[in-house]
Amino acid sequence: MKTKKSNVTKLKEKAWNWFSKYIRLRDCLLTTGSKEYGKCFTCGRTYPFGELQAGHFVDSRTKPVLFNEDIVHAQCVGCNLFKKGNKDEYTPKMIELFGTKKVLEFLELRHNKDKTW
Repeated sequence: MKTKKSNVTKLKEKAWNWFSKYIRLRDCLLTTGSKEYGKCFTCGRTYPFGELQAGHFVDSRTKPVLFNEDIVHAQCVGCNLFKKGNKDEYTPKMIELFGTKKVLEFLELRHNKDKTW
């Protein structure tokens, strides 16, 4: 018998897969005008769609952060995983896009334990 938690986990995984594809496609179209290639938000290098990841500006998996499209951008594996988000590059770009006040609000989301998506 399946538990409620396992169903929620599977749905969350499925939602994340679609959300990740959306973010990467959005950023590919914005940065190169192509569905096949896009630029990493932080290092600016061009990669094939399949090599990009959806990287979070805010380090948290709380519900207000996970599917927030303002704080998730296409990143290469090097920036997202090996450089742990490459925050030295991510932060100034976010400030340029949204302004300091909004970026500080985004950072506060990691403390929000809201149970809704």
